[in-house]
Amino acid sequence: MTGHRCTECGRWLSTQLQRRWTRCYDCEATARHGINRTQWRRLWSRCWVCGERCRVDVHEIADGPARERALVEPAAWFAACNQCHLSVVHGMPLARQLAYKREHDPQWYGRVAVNRLRGRADDAVSEEEVARCVC
Repeated sequence: MTGHRCTECGRWLSTQLQRRWTRCYDCEATARHGINRTQWRRLWSRCWVCGERCRVDVHEIADGPARERALVEPAAWFAACNQCHLSVVHGMPLARQLAYKREHDPQWYGRVAVNRLRGRADDAVSEEEVARCVC
């Protein structure tokens, strides 16, 4: 098999990832923030939207072109059940997603970090906009 392995854990890297990093997403997030998506997901047993006990999906608040960078940024992670992830969260305004993040995960809440991931100004979504969104 040709390709590259993560320099930390030895997992095979995707072709896209090989061009940018030498570590897999989980090892990169751990190196940068001390936590990765798998560890973070295990912190949550309920959907932030409907409150159901479940195995949560991790949604990237900064998705689209910023998704790859969001995979290693805890400020951009959102816990939702599969049904809410697919039907509610994807159509939810960014300020509302950030309001859920601030309410449920204040340790990793980072409005400015999410704005920057999306290539926007620090106040593209302001704290006032987030505060107006009642969860």
